Parts: sequence; C-alpha cells; structure tokens
Amino acid sequence: MAGDAAPHPLSWGHRALMRNVHVVAHTHWDREWYKTFAGFRADLIEVVDGLMDLLETNPGYSAFMFDGQVAPIDDYLNALPPETRPDVETRLRKLITDGRILIGPWYTLSDQFLVSGETTLRNLDYGLRRGRELGAVMPIVYAPDQFGLIPELPKIMRYLGLDRVAGQRGMQRALPARFLWRASDGSTVEVLNLKDGYFHRNQRASAIRSAGRRSHGKPTLFLAGSDHSVPTDSIVREAEKAGARMSSLPELWSDLGALHDPLVYTGEIRSAGDNAILPNVISNRVDLRLDIARAERNLERYAEPLAAFSSRVYPSTLIEQSWMNQYLNAAHDSVTATGIDEVTRQVQVRAKEVYDTSEGIVEHALKELGERLRQRGDYLWNPSNFERDLWVGRGRDRRVARRVPPLGWGRVEHLVPARAVASRDTPEIHFTDQADHGDNYTFDPRGRERATQLPMIRERRSGESFD
Repeated sequence: MAGDAAPHPLSWGHRALMRNVHVVAHTHWDREWYKTFAGFRADLIEVVDGLMDLLETNPGYSAFMFDGQVAPIDDYLNALPPETRPDVETRLRKLITDGRILIGPWYTLSDQFLVSGETTLRNLDYGLRRGRELGAVMPIVYAPDQFGLIPELPKIMRYLGLDRVAGQRGMQRALPARFLWRASDGSTVEVLNLKDGYFHRNQRASAIRSAGRRSHGKPTLFLAGSDHSVPTDSIVREAEKAGARMSSLPELWSDLGALHDPLVYTGEIRSAGDNAILPNVISNRVDLRLDIARAERNLERYAEPLAAFSSRVYPSTLIEQSWMNQYLNAAHDSVTATGIDEVTRQVQVRAKEVYDTSEGIVEHALKELGERLRQRGDYLWNPSNFERDLWVGRGRDRRVARRVPPLGWGRVEHLVPARAVASRDTPEIHFTDQADHGDNYTFDPRGRERATQLPMIRERRSGESFD
C-alpha cells in the first residue's frame, strides 16, 4: 500500500529472539601497553570527552563500560585544568550515578598470579570505595583478560560483598557458560564464562544477528568494543538494524535468571582452554617481577604492620601513596611486562619508590619501638602471623629470639649452636641459560644451551618444619 513503511527484514519471531541479545559497549583500557602512560592519558581525555557528549545527546546509547575498573576515570580527572574540573566532574558523576558509565569494582585490572592476595583484595576494596565516591560501582568483577584467576578470589569477593564474576582466559574447555566457583573456605560466587571472548571485532548488524542465532533464544552478550576502542554512535544503529538492544552487563545478568542445578568448581582457574593464557610472559622481564615483589613484601609485611604497632604518628599518607603505586603496578599489562620498554621502566620506578618509602617507614618505626623498650639489648621483629623463633648470624655467632609472638618482638639471646637436626642431602640443581628468539608472549628456544650451577645454602631450624 502506498505510504506504508517498508517491512522489517526480520520476521517477528526472529526479532523477538534478537531482543535477547544484549549489546554492551565497552573499552578494554589497559593503562600502559604500546604507549607510555602519558601518551595514553592524552588519548583518554579525547575518549571521555567524546563519550560524555555521546551519552548526553543520544539516549539510545544506554551505557558504556570502562573495563571493570576505576583508574581511567581518575587518570582523566587528574589531567583536567583545575578551573574546568568541577563542572566536568559534575557531568561525569551524573552519568556514573545513572548507570550510563559503568566503572569498577577493580581500581586496576589486576593480574592476580603475579601479586599477593593482599594486593588483590586492596585493589578491589579501593576500587569499590573510589567508585562509590564517583557515583556508583558495577557490582560484577570483570576479569576477562588476566592470565587466570586465583583460587581464593571468591573468598576475597564475598568479604567485600561481591558475588558475581565474568571471566574468559584460564577457563577450562569443559566449563559451562555459567557455574558456581567455590574457595577453600566455602565462599561461593557465580561465574559468567565469556566463551566468545571479551570483544567482537565485527560490530555490524550481521555479526549481532549471528550472535542471536547461536544463542537459540537465550539471553546472550555481544561485547561491542576492544582494546582502547573509542565509543561511537554507529553501534546504536547496528544494534537497531539487527533488532537487538543496547544494554549492560548487570542487565544481562538480570535476564539470565537463577542458576538451576549448577556445576560447582573449586580451585584456581588457569588452563589454556580456548584462550591462551600466555604462561611464558611470567618468565619475561624477571627483573621487573622481582622489583615488584620486593616492594610489595616490604610494604605489606614490614612497613605497614610495624608502623601500626610502633609509630607514634601513623604515616597514613606515605602508606596510601605506596599502595596506590602497587595498584598501578598490578595492572595486567604492567605487571606482565607486555608493553614497550618505556612502560617497564615506569613500572620499575614506581616499585623503587614503594621499596624506598617502606624502608624509611621501617627504620623510623623500629627506632621508635626501641626507644620504648625498658630492657636494654638486641631485639628481633616477627613479621609473621604466627609465633616463631627468630635467628640472626651464622655458626657459633648465631643468636636467637625465642617464641616471638606474631607481629611482635623478642629479645635476642646468645646461643651456642644446637645439635644439628636430621638433614637431607641438598639436591644438585642445574639451571639452563637459553636464548629466546621469540616475542614478549612466546618463548622460542633456539640457540645454544648453557648449563650453570648456583650456590645454595639449605638450613633447617629447630622447631620449624621444612616440609
């Protein structure tokens, strides 16, 4: 009939099916990768400015997810001129509060196998607190690209009031699209397995329709974004063409409904499965790993507890600055050294700052502790959370502080070495120095092997298990 609108290319049944496709716009924004932090920050200003304009002028663009983290928003705000920041922050807070910009709960997307559990917990905790200050936090732990997930993440999540996680890398092939994941203490969270990956390169209507057909009418996720992608309104038009709807990760989860008779999985999630976890990256830039671990240990085990127990005035600003550097260094592509050398140098500078700051805090805290002790002598601090004997020196000069309480101190006694306990032969260990002709991700063992031996000293102390 003349004047009638052209028929929709999809049948009504197919259109109803396509309404179950949740098109989620997002960017996978690593702080550092192929550019320096400063270079990325310059790009980020343009991205966030454009995103706010897009959201405020196009109601069809329902929401945009910032990779499950908060750090990019702070990076953006900290780059603004002081005179413009209040007005811009007001706009940004409204969009975050209304659920149009989704941030958190991570502060930075942490690669958990390369940092401590304490760093992982604090990273999430700070992301939650800072995200709430900015308006709202996405209540789903988004962890698609880390090289596996640690077994105690459900415990950490439940401690912080979180019960849902979306992941991809590390998932075994046999794991279903949704399942329950349990930690050693029984803490359980629900997992959404992103079997199709954390982004779809082709964001045209044809690709969205294909996702709908594969879902057989069940709610499905179409992630419209990729590494450092810039939001544009074209995805709104493509979603409309496909008959799908712009949505968000929380909205998808609501549509999925309750799990019935779910698989319960226990333990770490770390298998190549359908997505390589690139394990050889762990052996890349070992110097950086050691720098980060050394700084982390000094802050976590020595500086912070000693300052809490011994300092007359707790150095809160220095501690908070040091933890912030740890969160930034824990970011996936930072701690895995998968960026350019300039990025690695930036990470090492932060690690050195954490280490040096912690050393200064320890020195002052021990001095203040010594001034308060009534009995003269030498004392040792026990950084462990259990009672133990602490030794200093070697051979006949060795001395001990016995039964030192956890996170406490004990007086050193002069001691003649005790009768040696039954020992085992130290195995001969050979280390192979092998050239690597691969890239940052893949080890390529070509070239001549060189065997070497490192001197090792093994000591078993009385009252402490060696096993």
